[in-house]
Amino acid sequence: MKSKIIKNIIFIIIAVLVFSIIFTTQACSKLDIEIFGLKFGEKTGSTDSKIEDTGTIDEQSISDIEDDSEDLGNVSDQEIIGSDNKKIKTSNDTSTDTADIAELRLYFIQAMKYFDEGTYLIAEYYLNKVKDSYPVLQDHIFYYMAKSLFYQEKYYQAEEYYQKLIKNYPDSIWAENANLEYADIFYIKEDYITAENEYDNFRTAFPHSSYIPYCLFQLAVCQEKNGKKDLASENYKEIWLKYPLNEYSEIAWENLNKLAGEGSVELFIPTANQIYGRGEIFFSIYHYSSALDEFNKILQGDYLNNLSPELYSKTLFKKGMCYFNLGDYSQSKYYLSLSYEKSPSGSVADDSLYYLGRALTNLNLDNDAISYYQKLIELFSASNYSDDALYRTGRIYSLKGDFNNAAIYFQRVPSEYPNGDKLPDALWELALIQYRSADYNSAKTTFSNYASSYKGTSLEEKGLFWQAKCHQKLGDNDSAAELYQKIIDLSSYSYYTFASGKMLAEMNKEVKIEEINNELNPENPEIADIIPDIYSILEEESYIKDGEINHINKAIELLKLEFFNSASLEIEAGSGEIKENPARTLEIATLFLKSNNYSNSIKIIHKNFKQLKSELNEPYMDYLYYLYYPYGYKEAVQKYSSQYNLDPLFTLAVMRQESLFQPDAGSYAGAQGLMQIMPATGEGIAGQIGISNYNVNLLLDPDTNIRMGTYYLRQQLDNFGQNEFYCVGAYNGGPGRMSEWVSERGEMDIDEFIESVSYEQSREYIKIVMGNYYFYQMLYD
Repeated sequence: MKSKIIKNIIFIIIAVLVFSIIFTTQACSKLDIEIFGLKFGEKTGSTDSKIEDTGTIDEQSISDIEDDSEDLGNVSDQEIIGSDNKKIKTSNDTSTDTADIAELRLYFIQAMKYFDEGTYLIAEYYLNKVKDSYPVLQDHIFYYMAKSLFYQEKYYQAEEYYQKLIKNYPDSIWAENANLEYADIFYIKEDYITAENEYDNFRTAFPHSSYIPYCLFQLAVCQEKNGKKDLASENYKEIWLKYPLNEYSEIAWENLNKLAGEGSVELFIPTANQIYGRGEIFFSIYHYSSALDEFNKILQGDYLNNLSPELYSKTLFKKGMCYFNLGDYSQSKYYLSLSYEKSPSGSVADDSLYYLGRALTNLNLDNDAISYYQKLIELFSASNYSDDALYRTGRIYSLKGDFNNAAIYFQRVPSEYPNGDKLPDALWELALIQYRSADYNSAKTTFSNYASSYKGTSLEEKGLFWQAKCHQKLGDNDSAAELYQKIIDLSSYSYYTFASGKMLAEMNKEVKIEEINNELNPENPEIADIIPDIYSILEEESYIKDGEINHINKAIELLKLEFFNSASLEIEAGSGEIKENPARTLEIATLFLKSNNYSNSIKIIHKNFKQLKSELNEPYMDYLYYLYYPYGYKEAVQKYSSQYNLDPLFTLAVMRQESLFQPDAGSYAGAQGLMQIMPATGEGIAGQIGISNYNVNLLLDPDTNIRMGTYYLRQQLDNFGQNEFYCVGAYNGGPGRMSEWVSERGEMDIDEFIESVSYEQSREYIKIVMGNYYFYQMLYD
């Protein structure tokens, strides 16, 4: 019955809309006006980045609309077709309230569907149906009503809804967009005085918005039109100086020159310090080539002739660091040397000496590296780098097998810098020297003291593990077994947990690692029955009607509609609403997981991990582990792991460490995406697996990135005899370096080998990823 009623309503709507569209066709023509940096009416990834999980905007014919509307007549009481053709279950309850809720959800889904397709008049109709009766999503409704009217060029009506949103929902996730688009309306209407005021208000209200460059540009244009050339010039300068990577930066530069050419303002000639500032911005976001372009400008012409020794030295240092981070250690050495020579007592003198040592180490010029480290220690004993210099000198000697000299430098760290951040590393190396020198009695005592000194941290189990290995070397297997079990009983599920289990198994001892209850897997259809207090927020079919409406309640409603992106934004906005109790944290993490926002699910658990671990009991602790180690991007992971003959859990272990499942993750070295593929490596892989038209932006596509990452993992496994430890080390430190390490020290047992890896990051990376892998096997095998 309900289906027939809806079908009849839709038929009447279409009849009315056909005539409406005919009579409004002329008014709905597209304007050739710049709005948000695009032609007005054009789909934009920046301005509509928060759109309710929509796809591409595409004009639709009336016959297509009729077909879609006819399909709505097939909706049953059991399900409503949602976005992406997914199903939204409704209650079997036939009460009026349930029917009303189902109807509200249906109308909202249809509004978003037509908005996505660019059929804004139909979207407007459906939004009108729910604007006063769907309070939990009213700010979303107001925003899309305003946008629908905006795109139809009904600016005065759009203005009304933007005002409603801005006034009544100042903390809405759409408030930022609404304020800016409200200003755009006045710009389009050529009311530049009001537009100027509104853009200025936006700048004040949202100083950290990613839209600030656009806002400043529009503000400057309005100021030009309002005869305020000097103010316009200042805003163009701000764009060029503070936002060098933004698309408006170069346009702002052109407009500055245009104003100067007209005689309206003086010609803008940036100072050396201003150019240096632009270079630092590029450097901070890993755009080293662009940073080098800026620094090179300072080192030529009039700038060079008037540079202070301090700025000269800093510029040379930054050039050296650009090359260091690009892996060009020869060029890095050259510019770092020049930097120190230019100002041997300047603000970056100690920095230059330290990174000279590191560059020389990477060039295998160990003696030269030691000389620079010693110079740093002698001349800048109070530097933050001095304890690092002592430690790195010790490491050079240790890797050469010169344990006597290594011990001297390691011992100086606790003696001279007892509060330095290299203290744990230096103490560890001293114990390892005793072990490598076969002084196992001394080593076991030192490792024991080390574990006691860092009780309650990850270093405790590291010390206990090597203390146990000393006992094994001394033939005391029972004491070793007790220590291995002690590590397991810490229940950290780290690399050392599973390595201890392996050692016990090799000793034919019983391995007692506490199992994880696999029924707590969020994919278990019965999960809501096991922890109903957590899942009740997702499973209940009603929505907040008379109670408090907040970001979390909005997120819950959006999840039921399967609008995951918007739900995730609401959860982020509502993080402050989390009450101080563990269950609430699990609820929020669950919402993130259900929104496919794996990264934030992990982060919120990590932020509260100590409290959660101390206060949660079963079954909640086991459930927490599934949130903390999610099976992200399951379809792509399984597809490409199977294609390249990998264990998908191995792929997950790498991905979790590389990016925390954040698809737009980037590193200082320029690696991109879920599996942190370097652009040059990606280009090579693309050619090998048949991806044409490669560009770096492809690395931000999850499917492509996972495909490339799994292919590269398979390559490294094949290169290193299917050894997972070597494969992981090669993935992080590079296959060339791993080949050197295996060639020099491949005869060591795997634990000794890992500790001998010369890259600190790679040493820890191997242990973390392999620990991840073993734990993923516990959770999902």
